[in-house]
Amino acid sequence: MIIDGISAIIIGASTAKEGKWLSFIPMGILEIFISIFVFIWPDVTVYAFVLLIALWAFVVGLGELFLAIFDDMLKTGARLLYGLGGAITFALGISVLIYPLITSLVLLWLFGMFFLIYGVFLLVIGLLALHHIPHSSSK
Repeated sequence: MIIDGISAIIIGASTAKEGKWLSFIPMGILEIFISIFVFIWPDVTVYAFVLLIALWAFVVGLGELFLAIFDDMLKTGARLLYGLGGAITFALGISVLIYPLITSLVLLWLFGMFFLIYGVFLLVIGLLALHHIPHSSSK
């Protein structure tokens, strides 16, 4: 993230004349800040992330349960599915709170696999782009 943040700042600085810097420089600064925070306090970061997932699951689950119970415009099948989805999502939130360490390990593996695959894709895209860059020929 630090390297990506530095890259975003460099891209933002190089596109300042075009007015595109505003989309890159703040993002780069934020990425660097978050990277430093995660490096200094990894345990706090992981715990906060797990709590955010639990909070998300509680809010979405309760929202879907509320919809299933109180929205009279939904058909019976949709109400049943919303209720089931809400109950499962709410249960996910409870399990995340009960087992935060397991949740963080599962997320670590999922993010690791994602970034490994994504990194390979970006590498291939970069190599393809490099291959298609027109070279100036001296005549």
